[in-house]
Amino acid sequence: MLGVLQGDPCTKSRPVRIVLTCNYSPWSRYSGGGQRSTHDLASALARRGHDVTVVFTKTPWELVHPPPSLPYRLRWATLPDYTSRAGAPLRVLSAWTVANVVRRELTQGPPAIVHAQGEEAARLPRVRARCRFGFVVTPRYPSLPPGLFAPRRTLARGLGLLAGFGKYAALGIALGAADVCAPPSRYGGDLIRRAYRVAPDRIHPVHNGAPPELFGYAWQPSADRDTRPALFFGRFERSKGLDILLRALRELGRDAPRMRLVGRGPYRGAVARMRDELGLTDKVELRDWVDHDELGKLLTESSMAILPSREESFSLAVLSAMAVGTPLITTRVGGTGELVEHGENGVLCPADDVGALGGAIEQLCRQPERAAELAACGRRHVRDAFTWEVAARKFESLYERLA
Repeated sequence: MLGVLQGDPCTKSRPVRIVLTCNYSPWSRYSGGGQRSTHDLASALARRGHDVTVVFTKTPWELVHPPPSLPYRLRWATLPDYTSRAGAPLRVLSAWTVANVVRRELTQGPPAIVHAQGEEAARLPRVRARCRFGFVVTPRYPSLPPGLFAPRRTLARGLGLLAGFGKYAALGIALGAADVCAPPSRYGGDLIRRAYRVAPDRIHPVHNGAPPELFGYAWQPSADRDTRPALFFGRFERSKGLDILLRALRELGRDAPRMRLVGRGPYRGAVARMRDELGLTDKVELRDWVDHDELGKLLTESSMAILPSREESFSLAVLSAMAVGTPLITTRVGGTGELVEHGENGVLCPADDVGALGGAIEQLCRQPERAAELAACGRRHVRDAFTWEVAARKFESLYERLA
C-alpha cells in the first residue's frame, strides 16, 4: 500500500539546488491547481533556504504579470500556441523548450534536483545524458484514459497514450525515467502504478498544502439563523459536478440556500443556461474568478462551501475551504477521502447523486451548530497537517535521497 511520505517537522534540510518545471503559470490566462501548487511549493522551499528556480511556459506574445518580487528565480520556456488554453493541441511540444531552459540552468552550477509536474518533462531524460540531476515527477491528473489500463502493446493502450494529443504518452516517458514519482495523493499513486506500471517502491505521494493566503481568514458561525449564501468555487467544467449541484438546489425548492458560483472555464455558458431553465435565476449568482485574498473573504461570508466534483486528485478547493474553516460538503472521489473524514471535519457524498447532495445541504442548513463543529475541526486539521511548509519538508526528504 502506498503511504504518504512523512517529514520531520523539527529538522531543516541542508540547502539543495532545485529546478521545478510546469506547463503554463499561475498568472496565465489558463491556470489551475498544478500551476498554483508549483508556485507555492517553490516559495516554501526558497523560504527554507534552498536555491530554487521555476520554469513555467507561455506563448511568446502572451502578457503575463507575476508578482513584482518572488522568492525564487523565474524562467520562461515557450508554449507553442497562440494563447494559454487547456486544450492547446501542441502543448506537448513544450517538452523541447522546457528541456532547453533546464539544460542551460544546469550547466551554470552544481548538480541539482529537477522536479517536474507532467508532460513538459518528456525531454528531460535526454538532458540527463549531459547533466547529472535527481529527477522527481509529480503527476496531477485526477483521471487517465481507460485505454492506459489495458495490457501493453494493445490498440486500446496505444489509443489511450495518444489521447489528449500525446500528453499522456509524454507523461509516461517522464514517469518511466523519474527516480521518484510523487503524486499529491495515494489515489494518484495507485492511478499511475496501474496505468504506467510504475514500481511501487518509486511512488512516494506527498499531499498538497493549502494556499497560504487563506490562513489569514477565519469563518465564524452566525449568531442567528445563517442566511449567508452557500459557495461553489473552481473551474466551470463538467468534472466539477455543477449540474448535480443545480439539480439538488432545484429539488430542495424553497429550502435551498442562496448560492454563489465563482469561477471560470468552458462550462460557464452551460451552467448559466441550466440555472435559468431550472428556475434558479434569482437563487444562484454567477461570478468571475477571484484571487485568493478575495476568495478568503467570500469563504468567510458563506454559510457553507459545496464542491460536488466527479473527479479530483487532491483538491486545492477542498483544502482552501477547510483552511478558512467554512463548513464543507464535497464528494468521495480521488484523494479527497485522504483529507476529509465524513462526519468529523466535513460531509462526503457520493458523486453524481442529486438526492444525497440535496440531503447534505439540507442537513447543514438545519443544524448550524453541527456545521460549525465540523468546520472548526477541518480548520485545525488543515492548519496542522496540510501546509506547504509541511509539504516542503516531505519533499526535502525525497531530494536528500537523490542529491
